[in-house]
Amino acid sequence: MQPIAVYEERLSERRHRFELFPDTIHVSGSTLHTKIDATIDLAQLRPSVMRVWVYSLWFYIGFWVVLAGISLLMVVVTVVEVQRSPDVPVKMMGLAGVIVSAGLVVAVWNRRKIEYTQFLSDAGVPLLGIARTGRGGGGFDQFVALLAEQIQVARDRAGATGDSARPPNRGGLPGEDAAPATSSGGER
Repeated sequence: MQPIAVYEERLSERRHRFELFPDTIHVSGSTLHTKIDATIDLAQLRPSVMRVWVYSLWFYIGFWVVLAGISLLMVVVTVVEVQRSPDVPVKMMGLAGVIVSAGLVVAVWNRRKIEYTQFLSDAGVPLLGIARTGRGGGGFDQFVALLAEQIQVARDRAGATGDSARPPNRGGLPGEDAAPATSSGGER
């Protein structure tokens, strides 16, 4: 079966391909630490869209490199002051300057936040996240709109129109649909 729509996201730390079918979405790809190949039933998702903006991994790497370079610079200056040496360690100062400069370049180059669209499960947990980036960035809005529409269609087909689709809780957890507990002793 051919997918209704396909979207690919490509970041330096993750690559995913989303294939939208009438009742499911197939997600395949990898991150720095994981490989994923999953199919999610659209009826499990809420059709509402939640958006999150986060910095790239490379922004944080650049930020930490700047802090490491500044720390090195402070250590070098402290050692020179403690030794009361007239010789300034130019090589160490230069190394610290290069580290700070490299970290600053990496952080500034990656300062743009990446937009993620998340779709929640009926339990309110983010189950599907899609980033606006890479070669497929131009079709992001259309893909997300089509996905939200297909989620609503799949939920209507399954008869799940919202929270009313959740079965009542028969486990007796407090605050849920279980019958209230009664005490057998007298109240004080």
